[in-house]
Amino acid sequence: MIDAHKPQGTGRWTADEIGVLQTLTDQLGVALDGARLYQETQRRVVQERMTAEVTARMRQTLDVDTVLRTAVQAMGAALGLGKVEVRMGPGRPSPDADLRDLRYGVAPTDDPA
Repeated sequence: MIDAHKPQGTGRWTADEIGVLQTLTDQLGVALDGARLYQETQRRVVQERMTAEVTARMRQTLDVDTVLRTAVQAMGAALGLGKVEVRMGPGRPSPDADLRDLRYGVAPTDDPA
């Protein structure tokens, strides 16, 4: 919303003044929309770059355990997550199933390495 006021004592808005104000308002809308689209594009670029990096790390090995550990560590680091868990198995495990080998988690550490 734009709230424009003429100085007191200058009379009513003329058709030309209203036309100029409308044109400027339209241009402001175009500029704001362009800025929003640019910011959205930048967010997508960061997301795509992060996805490519995580994917590249996962493809460095064919060992399933290493792929899963690399994936959760990369996801946790990239998104600043306290925990990431991936469960693998045939469908939903039963409550008494041993999930020890099906869970992979990561908690980010203070170690920058």
